Amino acid sequence: MKNSKALCLITILLGICLSMAASEKLSMHIDYTRFLNDAHQTILQLDYQAPYKNLIFLAAKGGFLAELETTLTITKGDSLLLERTITDNIGLRNKYDTASSKSYLNRISLLLDNGIGDKDTPYQVRFVATDLNSKKVFDWSQEIPALTPASMISDIELCTKVQADTTQYLAKFKRGNVLFQPEPSAIFFKHLVSELSLYFEVYASAAGKERDVLFEVLVEHGEDLVYEQKITGHLTKEREGLSLKIPLEKFKPGIHKGFLSIQTNDMVEQRYFDFVIAERIEKLHFALTDPEEEIQLIKIFGTVRIPTDWKNMNLETKKTVISQAWQTMAANASLQPDDLIFMISDRIDHCNKNFSHFDAGWKTDMGRIYIRNGAPDDIEKDQTGDDTRFVRKDIQIWKYQKQKNAAYVFVDVQMSGNFKLIYVVNDPMENSHPDWLRYLGESFDTDRLKQ
Repeated sequence: MKNSKALCLITILLGICLSMAASEKLSMHIDYTRFLNDAHQTILQLDYQAPYKNLIFLAAKGGFLAELETTLTITKGDSLLLERTITDNIGLRNKYDTASSKSYLNRISLLLDNGIGDKDTPYQVRFVATDLNSKKVFDWSQEIPALTPASMISDIELCTKVQADTTQYLAKFKRGNVLFQPEPSAIFFKHLVSELSLYFEVYASAAGKERDVLFEVLVEHGEDLVYEQKITGHLTKEREGLSLKIPLEKFKPGIHKGFLSIQTNDMVEQRYFDFVIAERIEKLHFALTDPEEEIQLIKIFGTVRIPTDWKNMNLETKKTVISQAWQTMAANASLQPDDLIFMISDRIDHCNKNFSHFDAGWKTDMGRIYIRNGAPDDIEKDQTGDDTRFVRKDIQIWKYQKQKNAAYVFVDVQMSGNFKLIYVVNDPMENSHPDWLRYLGESFDTDRLKQ
């Protein structure tokens, strides 16, 4: 099943080398998987993926927009069963992402009615995608037979991520509250993905829902068997979705061929899957040596979404996330990543030299504001008044003209030199202390914060 995938993967790799010869073709990826519904009819699932860097984005509505027109045609014999054209509007917020290796991902699911025509005749499926801005075209066609109603197992869906997710992110790729993020290219970069997840469904036979099963997973690289796993279980449902994980740490670059078999009683059924392990060489960008500290530094700016599974990522994946964050922030600031990091590193040095007390200076309240905004346009030093509930304490008022006239009041609460942010105006990312009057006194003139 799906033996054509190996050829497709070779074609993809050759296509990278021959891209100039195919300059008018749109480079993207598509994959299909077949499942059975409760009536044992075949559900065809088409997942397609378009790297942002292969699309043309135009500035629009405060962001950037690409338009991908897709036409799906399905025939069987001489019968036209479906012809549908839709346009995917792909919007991005920052310019950096338009040239990045990130991808647009979408899914089409439909029922293959095997009651039409000869049941042994495969469907002819054609998918054409056109980038309306560049006019480049991706054209894919495949003969796809329906699964037999007595199938014990679906096709294999290759996923980069299987995790709980209750957000609306990639809603089409969720089963319940679990995200199954597929990889239609079947290319897995080891520095980004530490394990390959296989999702599949198993179906009860005429013998009944209660059955003992044996699953066996084999992966070959060339002539070598590089992975083997056997799992026994007892199933009780007529249709059940399962996932298995294959660690990729020891896999070498290249094309791999996988086999997943299910055995129950005297019946055995097998599915095949192919994938490529790749190693990408790219320059990574860092400001600090510790990824855990650096992600806290990046959070100060509040402009980059941190993955929810950060804690579960391996070191290489964390480094990639950090590097991509710096690239995104640099693009937003119209800077090169190295220039932005140099500027932030200079601010870190200043903070550590001037604000360090019980912790590194950049981690303090003053450090956070300095890291995000740079040096204040004006600094006013004073002491709290006599009408506070505390002894007189040193205060500093920082004013910024470029940041929408933002102003910050810091108080040396413990009289240790470690100033705390007590009051702020015109900065939605910061909050004033609810008891700021206790520290500054009712006689504090907030007009002092005006530019």
